[in-house]
Amino acid sequence: MLKKPFILAAAALLSACAQPLPQDKRDYAGTWQNDDSSVQLTISADGRLSYSRQQFNSSTSISGPIKAFKGNQIQVGFGPFSSDFNVSEAPHLNSSGMWSMTVDGLYLNRTQ
Repeated sequence: MLKKPFILAAAALLSACAQPLPQDKRDYAGTWQNDDSSVQLTISADGRLSYSRQQFNSSTSISGPIKAFKGNQIQVGFGPFSSDFNVSEAPHLNSSGMWSMTVDGLYLNRTQ
């Protein structure tokens, strides 16, 4: 029965660790998807990131506070539990007038 309060306390602690996006990273905020919608990346203005990728036999999902933007990487997680996302092309308006970026080699368009 002690598990539920512990889980709630841990969730509250993790959510409190997020810092708003720096002013120069505001273009990252939004929901981003690849062409077939198998990858979705959501970055909130309050500094949280949620990532999901569906593949034929597997799926991957990560959610947590953004720890830092370091060079071309976004570091996500808490303490020793973290993941890095490599941004090879920062958010920009493409030739079609849509916001796009390339993360971990995947070309993503902002949908929201």
